Amino acid sequence: MLDILLTSLVVSSFLLFILFVFFLSCFASLFLCISSRCYSISPLLFCFLFCSHLYFLTIVLPHSFLFPTPRLPSALA
Repeated sequence: MLDILLTSLVVSSFLLFILFVFFLSCFASLFLCISSRCYSISPLLFCFLFCSHLYFLTIVLPHSFLFPTPRLPSALA
């Protein structure tokens, strides 16, 4: 029972940390875009980078952390 509570606490704190990092990076990238007036990159490229960053932080990273790839037994490796 204690293991389940500890695991859920670790997972929830990890997901909260990911959300915090995501919002911090979003605000930082928007601030950089506003301060440089987006002359260096096109808005389409900025949108693509923003969406891929969102996808990686909210889907790929937590999924790979919570559901790791199963390893082959040593006899088959």
